Amino acid sequence: MTALAPNTNNPEARKRFSTVLIPAAARKTAKESHDKRYLELKEKRKALWVAPEPKVGVRYRVVNGRNEGSTGTLVWSGKTKWGTRYALALTDKKLPNGRYADVIFLRPRDVVTVNLERDVADAGLAVEIGNLKVYENEVFETELMRLYEETAKEWGVSLTVLLTRTTECINESINRTAEYVRSSSETHWACDGRAYDQVARHLAALDREIKDARAVLAVIASRLA
Repeated sequence: MTALAPNTNNPEARKRFSTVLIPAAARKTAKESHDKRYLELKEKRKALWVAPEPKVGVRYRVVNGRNEGSTGTLVWSGKTKWGTRYALALTDKKLPNGRYADVIFLRPRDVVTVNLERDVADAGLAVEIGNLKVYENEVFETELMRLYEETAKEWGVSLTVLLTRTTECINESINRTAEYVRSSSETHWACDGRAYDQVARHLAALDREIKDARAVLAVIASRLA
């Protein structure tokens, strides 16, 4: 990133670099880290649910169909004219001929083994996936400050000076954009058809820009505090 820092004293070039390019680079890194972590967790969850070879006596839980939620013991598995089927005995009750009385036949994809350890691990991974946005934000904050520190050294200024000036510039940009959104919203109703939708999308994009800029300011403020 240091190599990308503008080798110039031009105020406008440095302003754009600190207010636009650095946050954009930090967001890109954070998004890439998020996506990479998501794929890793997804693969871990997938590995947990690889079905083992059927074995008589193993407990299974029904996950599809009218018996969903029921558990039973595998008493038979094999090929039928409808394809591979598992026979689960829902109770230990037997008929006079010795066969189980309460048996249901299911496709392999409609059952999973009863495995508490796997279920706990899967639930933990699900929570971690649900918290990936927090992880992405943490990466963004760390990368953002790292880039500002590198840039301050490259430009020969203190980090405090760079962050303070960046804050001023971002606030100016937010105020200008917010005023534009406000004034445009007042006349938005006058647009017709396709123009109305285009303006709506444009204003929504500007709102996102303001939100992103405020997120940068929050990180900088926490560092300056």
